[in-house]
Amino acid sequence: MKNLIFKDPKKCDFLLYDQENGRVILEEILKGREVETLYVRFEKLFLGPKVLFQMLLNLKYFEFWVFRHNKLTSFPKTILGRFYKIYLLSFIKVVSPKIIITYIDDDHGFSWLTHRYKKAEFFAIQNGVRDKNCIGKFLPPAPLPGSQISLTHFFCFGSHEKDIYGELGHKVERFIPVGSLKASIFREKILKENEHPDFDVCTVSCWDENVMIHNKTRPSFKIGMTRQHKYLAYAAKLLNLKVCIALRGSSRLEREFFESIYGKDVFYQAFDEKKYSTYTAMSRSKVTTATLSTTLREHFGFGKKVLFCNFTEDETYDFPVQGFWSFTKLDKDQFVEHLKSLLEMPELTYTEKTKSAREYIMNYRSVPTHLLIKEEIERFL
Repeated sequence: MKNLIFKDPKKCDFLLYDQENGRVILEEILKGREVETLYVRFEKLFLGPKVLFQMLLNLKYFEFWVFRHNKLTSFPKTILGRFYKIYLLSFIKVVSPKIIITYIDDDHGFSWLTHRYKKAEFFAIQNGVRDKNCIGKFLPPAPLPGSQISLTHFFCFGSHEKDIYGELGHKVERFIPVGSLKASIFREKILKENEHPDFDVCTVSCWDENVMIHNKTRPSFKIGMTRQHKYLAYAAKLLNLKVCIALRGSSRLEREFFESIYGKDVFYQAFDEKKYSTYTAMSRSKVTTATLSTTLREHFGFGKKVLFCNFTEDETYDFPVQGFWSFTKLDKDQFVEHLKSLLEMPELTYTEKTKSAREYIMNYRSVPTHLLIKEEIERFL
């Protein structure tokens, strides 16, 4: 009952949609502004008289037609989902914001609201890789809610999003390619250039307990990720490489997985989101590898050496632009040679040859991403 608040939210020009991922928005984009937060993970539920009254008025949005497709989903979950959306809309109507902003760009509730509330501008900031799985195969089948993403203003990584969203039938009114918000902040405010990297290779953990332990989803991904690390451990031994593993979390199972392959003769970078631990580990390395990682794309966009590895035998995990920066062959000896040539490639040669692909994936500009987003939002005040 602690999350139930029997009062109304305050009226405010700025509304942050989702507190959990909103820290960077509050600190870098809306700093100094009065902001109301819409807690979308049930951390807090505002049930004041105005919100309750709006919920009664908004029952017309209950979408009874969804129940015709109930065989595709659970009945209780469907009912809860309808009331949940009505609550979100009612909360927003009470706050009456001019700007609504989120860092969970693929959230269905946010997409739904863009069609139901027309008195504010909706801004979504991309926070992760968007491929044919996460915004395609893994979405509910049409016509169920969540089968299509709808956005008004979308601060995306690059032109790749324009292509893939269009290909998959999603609706975005404005794509604004600006690169990655978090990576730009790290580069602008935290990064200390290291002329002599501490490691030859950093590999970014893509650990997911549901995939790696419980086998709930994506069996091919588990196979591919395991292959990637076995190949890299083999290469490290042959080439005498210093390896850093950027952990994804604090799970004991994650650490045990890597130690079963690499042992304890590599450096394990503990995860710390506030200290940008993964970005720091990458900046201390000559080459960074991963199976599927947003941070790898962010690093690639800045002209840093990366190797995207897809050993899943599932082409949906392929990097969108093929080149020497990606590798898919199931041959550990060829992998060793490929990695060796990448390590030895002159930096200038690498940046020149990757320029077109980098700009397509991460459209960084001369102005830091957080400032570009801030300037764009202020245009609508």
